[in-house]
Amino acid sequence: DGGDTASKIDHPAFWQMLDDKKIRVYTIGLSYAMKDYMPGIGIAGDRILSSVARANNGRFLFASTSAELGAFYRTISDELHRKSVYYIKPSVAPGLGQLTVRSTGERIAKMSSPRIELILDASGSMRETKKRIDGKLKIDLARDVLAELVKDLPDDAGIALRVYGHRIREGQKGDCEDSQLLVPFGKTDKANLLKQINGIKALGTTPLAYSVAQAAKDFGDGDGEKVVVLVTDGEEECGGQLKEVVAGLRQQGVNLRFNVVGFALGDEAVKADMRDAASAGGGNFFDAQNREGLKEALKQALATPFDVLDAAGTVIAKGLIDGERIAVPQGVYDIAIRAAGGELTVHGVRIVFDRTTGVELKKEGETVGVNIVTP
Repeated sequence: DGGDTASKIDHPAFWQMLDDKKIRVYTIGLSYAMKDYMPGIGIAGDRILSSVARANNGRFLFASTSAELGAFYRTISDELHRKSVYYIKPSVAPGLGQLTVRSTGERIAKMSSPRIELILDASGSMRETKKRIDGKLKIDLARDVLAELVKDLPDDAGIALRVYGHRIREGQKGDCEDSQLLVPFGKTDKANLLKQINGIKALGTTPLAYSVAQAAKDFGDGDGEKVVVLVTDGEEECGGQLKEVVAGLRQQGVNLRFNVVGFALGDEAVKADMRDAASAGGGNFFDAQNREGLKEALKQALATPFDVLDAAGTVIAKGLIDGERIAVPQGVYDIAIRAAGGELTVHGVRIVFDRTTGVELKKEGETVGVNIVTP
């Protein structure tokens, strides 16, 4: 019912606040004094109240006496309770953006003790002198890389090691069942792991399907995801069907993630078969052609995966924490991180066309902090 005499914010800042915060204001001017010109601000009070209301679709009401106020309150109340009509304007994403997920602090995979079984190819092809890489036998390179990997493992990592083709020469009786669990699951003993790795000799054939079926038994009946990483330089040589074995285990309810590292594979058809088997096992195929490639492939095979989910919960992209950038259509998504101890979901990650969005995860104890770096 009067002029502005005590505001602590000036008028330009007030209008900027209304615009920035999109505040809808209902104003009521009471008595004809509101129509008087105010020299301090160069306008009448009812004009200011009207402009404030119009700024963000509010309403200005003028009452000459207080008897009219009850009707005004009911009008405002009815308007606030009225059903609203919204219009949705869809637009096609102009293209792909990029997404990276990085971890700092403790390893995200340690949300609980993950269990990973490595299956190493020690068939005769791994010691072929005509197929040396950087002057070394493939089995020697594989041992070196595995030894480096073991040294970098956390002390509480649950790692088992199975090797095939290392005891019986190809063509001899029992060669297609030559698959041995050298290091079972248990308390991590790096010294023993390194001793077993360094003692592996390449000799026999390649029973892939049989080895994976045995590996599934090595985990026992415990809960949680069972991660199998197969390192091979060749295809199945014992008549087994790797893809069918992996798919069958998952159909039986085995919570299996199956990754394949193809080491110096040259046949594209074999690569395609390995890729299909990994996909059937909910994992990935990694193509390694040299020592550094094998090291990076094993690092990625042991990394924690994540899914990019749209609003309907459909997986539209997959990636690895601390892995390569992945392409994602512009939009807003949830990131589901499939760590061993359960799923962690990061909501509302915005992907922008032709730009990179980063998700940073910092694990400290049982808490995971999330920082989304949006372009």
